[in-house]
Formats: sequence, structure tokens, C-alpha cells
Amino acid sequence: MGIPLQPFNVVDAKHAFAHSYNKVGENKGLPRIWLEGKGLANANFVKGTFYKIQLIPESMELVLTMVSTPDEDTRKVSGRKQPNGTVKPIIDLSFLDILTVTRGAERVRSDFHVNQIRISVHHLERKRMEREARLKANLSKGFVSHGVLCCGIGISAAAAHDAFHAAGINLKTDFIIDREQRYLECALQNNHTVTNNTKVFNGTLEEIEPSLLGHVDCLSFSLSCVGHGASGKAKNKIELAEEHPTDATGVFGLMRLVESTQPAILTSENVIPAMKSATFILLKKMLELLGYNVSEVCLDASKTHSVENRPRYWFVATSKGLSKADLEKSFPTFKKHYHNLGEVLEPIPDESDMWRDSAPKISKVMANKEKGHFFKFNQVTPNDATIGVCGRFYQKDRKTEPHLTRADGKYRLLTTGELSRCQHVPQHLIHNTSANTAYEGLGQGIDYRQGLGVYCVVFKDVLRPIIQELAKAA
Repeated sequence: MGIPLQPFNVVDAKHAFAHSYNKVGENKGLPRIWLEGKGLANANFVKGTFYKIQLIPESMELVLTMVSTPDEDTRKVSGRKQPNGTVKPIIDLSFLDILTVTRGAERVRSDFHVNQIRISVHHLERKRMEREARLKANLSKGFVSHGVLCCGIGISAAAAHDAFHAAGINLKTDFIIDREQRYLECALQNNHTVTNNTKVFNGTLEEIEPSLLGHVDCLSFSLSCVGHGASGKAKNKIELAEEHPTDATGVFGLMRLVESTQPAILTSENVIPAMKSATFILLKKMLELLGYNVSEVCLDASKTHSVENRPRYWFVATSKGLSKADLEKSFPTFKKHYHNLGEVLEPIPDESDMWRDSAPKISKVMANKEKGHFFKFNQVTPNDATIGVCGRFYQKDRKTEPHLTRADGKYRLLTTGELSRCQHVPQHLIHNTSANTAYEGLGQGIDYRQGLGVYCVVFKDVLRPIIQELAKAA
């Protein structure tokens, strides 16, 4: 694990009269920290003066202190003459022992005091190292801690649990968050990744207080997709997802929680249009700034062989000191379990009142067509290998979503059990749940195999190299 991280002297930092954030460069294979300009002069580090260097590896600091008399351990401030006749002081630090302080960090902060300069590893780099060290420490004990935002009924959380369990890792779900109480109740009742030790938050991401959450190794989230899809834009009369009246600010709440929980791994899923939205472009750029590498992929039934074709955009962000997940290359191959819709169907009698006359639907479609609206009545049969997406309000019998149709023209909606099989969702996740909650939970959830595959990639590309490294060090 290396030298434990100790906090640097925050009081000293607050007393500084100036701060400079600098990159750690390289010179002839050695780490290099370059300081120049007015800050040095104001701290009395002018050309020709002398200073000593003190390395403090425990707190990741390097201290430069002015001395009046040079000796064999002192260094001299150099300088460069400017066009206006003044001399710009320069300190060029380039030696191997800097690594005992920076530990490979790419950025530092310099705090300027009179007669002293304290150089410490950049706060974002410290946080990166700390979260990576936490993950490695927990993996050495056989577990990974997990937090779930926008949990729903927890299909993605269950997929993460199952993928890690199959790899021999215990996934401890520390907390789940959702703004809909019904979904949380369903997860508490049925989801095998939720335990008595899991803290539950019923609220929006914007209102959750970060201080109530601890650090986690993995954080998964599914920001609301309503504003990203075409139907959501039409319904809310908006052109951009960022105009949505209630969901647009979720990303700000998300980033507050990310910075508080400091996960080493983040996973996200959403509808395909979210990938190119301003929200996700800025989100990914911010994660890169915070020290993460982002891998992304678009998945559908061609990858999972699920009956329902639910295209989704996924990304995995891993702390930069860890291996990067390669979602395109490492996503596993799944065998086809159901060959067509007929194999997931339940034996619903022909006389059941679940069967409805399709004539009114067809008539409405024709009337809308004359008005220039070309939404089709989506009819499917048992022989269909795949069907379209059954959304959050599938139970409202919307004409554009799949309707199982008989030879006599009568149709019915898929049951919640049939729909869960179409998505490969473990059926116990909706056990003893109201039909509305089950339909909504499945409708806004994921293709379970997509989640399972993504977390298999996380294990293979990110966690397994750490486990192998730990085994070698043991």
C-alpha cells in the first residue's frame, strides 16, 4: 500500500499570501517542478538568494526555506532578465527524490509565505490516491463498497451484485437513493443486494446532504432520461434535455455526491441520445478533471440476446491510477436463452378480459395519420425474436409500445412476469409488488444482461489486475 497518507498542515496553507497550482513536469527522465515570477519575489526568493529543501513524504509536502548562509545542502535561486530590466526569479526543482513526495502525482500546489514556500500534492491528486488506496484495501479483505443513486427497484444494483459475486467479491451496498418511495420499498423488500446495513435515502440528488454519505468504492447512477428522449422532449415541449423543468439540475446534485463519496469507479446508464447531450458531455469532462478515465458504449439486444431490445448508453469512469475499463472490447458474450417472444409468454386464456379489441386503436391511428401524425399501433406476435421497448408507463396501453396480438385481431399487454423475462430481470425483484410499481420499475430499468456485462467488464479490466497485484505482494 506504500506510505500512509497524512494530512498536510491546513493552518499553514491558510496563512499563505498566495497559492499557485502547478504541473509536475519531466526533465531528462526526472520529475520537475518549475516556479517563477512575482510570488517568489514577494516571498523574498529573489535571484541569488539561498534556500534549503525539506522532503516530508508522510504529508506529501516539500518545503523550501530561505537561509542567509549557504552550505553544501543549500540551493540558489536563479533568474531571467526581462525586457523592462527587472529580473524574474526562477526555482527549478528536478531530482529523483521528488517522487517520495509526489508519488507520481501530476499536479501540486505551492503556498507562498515570507521566506518559505510549501509545495504539496494537489488536493484532487490526493483524493485520487486515497480512493484508490481504499479500493485496494477493501479488495484485500474480499469486498467492494457500493452506493446507488437513482436506484429505482435496483435492477442495475442487482446486476452489479451478481457479477461481483460470481467473481468471488462481496459487494456491500452502503446506500441507495431514489426520489420515489414506492421503488425504494420494492428494493427493500425484494432486492438481494440491499441488506439491513444499507442506508436508504428518499429524495432528489439535489437535496441529499453529502455529509450523510460515507466514501464508497463504486458509485452507480441513472440520471433521469425523460428530457433526453424524443417523447420526453415532445411531452414537455422542450428542445434540450437541460430545459426539463424538474430533471435538468440532477447532474449538479450528482457531482456534489461524487465529490463527497469519492468512488474509485463510477457506472452510468441512460438512453442513447444522452450520450451527446450537453449534460453528459460536461459531466464526462468534469470527471476527467477530477482524475477519472471514461469508457463508453451503446448496447442493445444484439449484445445480450434479450427479447426486448432496449438500447442504452453506458459509461464507466475509473480513477486514473487504475486500469481503464474497455467496454467495447471486454463486454462478454451471452448465449440466447429465449429464441422468441412466445417462449416468455404465460398461458392467458382466450376468454380473459386481458384481451382487448384492437379496432379502436387502429381507428385512432388512422385518424391521427390524416392529421399528419404517423405513430403506428405496435403489434407483436409470439414468433417475433425481439420487441421494442416497454416504457415506464407501459400499463397505460400506449399504441407505440408492444401489444401481443392474436390471429383474430385481439391484443393484450405483456404481464410484468413476461416483461421481466424479456429483459432477463430476476423475477424476485418484482415479487409481491403492485402491477403499477412493477411495470414502472421494469419500464425505466435496464436490460439486466447489459448491467451484468458492464460489471463483468469492471471486474475483468479494473478489479482483477488489483487482485493479482495484491496476490503478488502477499
